[in-house]
Amino acid sequence: MNCWTSSTGRDCSAGNLLCGGTTHSSTSSSAPQPSQSSSSSSSSAITPSKASSSSSRVSTMSRVLDYLYISSARCITYANINKYKITHIINATIEVPIIHLNGIKTIRIPVNDKIDEDIARYFDDVSDFIYDVSNSGGRVLIHCMAGISRSAAFLIAYLMKYLRMSLKDAYNLLHKKRPIVRPNGSFFRQLIDFEWRLFGKNSVKMIYLDHMNIEVPDLFVHEYKKMVLLEAIIARTRHSHHRSYGSKANLIDG
Repeated sequence: MNCWTSSTGRDCSAGNLLCGGTTHSSTSSSAPQPSQSSSSSSSSAITPSKASSSSSRVSTMSRVLDYLYISSARCITYANINKYKITHIINATIEVPIIHLNGIKTIRIPVNDKIDEDIARYFDDVSDFIYDVSNSGGRVLIHCMAGISRSAAFLIAYLMKYLRMSLKDAYNLLHKKRPIVRPNGSFFRQLIDFEWRLFGKNSVKMIYLDHMNIEVPDLFVHEYKKMVLLEAIIARTRHSHHRSYGSKANLIDG
């Protein structure tokens, strides 16, 4: 049986995250489209500008929907929780301690950011948890270590299950709100399977890149090709500089 740990220290079985909460069907459930406030639609990051570095983005809470936020572990402070009126926290890690905050319900989803992690076993239950909190008027913050892979995968699963978004659209929405998100390749494969289970079709597929010996979602292929091109340009530049330096050395020796 999968176990969840609540802020009270009790174990909560999967599908019963609130130690008495309810579960929902993964095939017929839907959530009302959230109304976006002007502040949430104009910017995804709460504090830095869009030109901020990746390291500073890790340090921000990002608003995805009016009731749903994503962040790194370092953002879990009284100031942030109070400022954004967070009522529930999902800790999607094994390694980050549960932070006990008065009046805040916190649960742990014990997953590692590794390719052999079966994260999909929690997709339904985490999505149901977020749905229940949103229906009760609460606000959920989901975090992992950096707010990039594990928490992003769960948030995408929720967008697919309850907002009926395709995997491609869900990822694009989340990436727009928090540009540093990047579920690992294994998590993406599991999200692809989850999308098929929900809709009977897929909007994303995995592509094998021979020159890099890796498999990536087709959403990232263009980015990886640009990376390879950049590396080739750097290599040619270094080679050119090396040849130029060698020629100059020969002239001096001569």
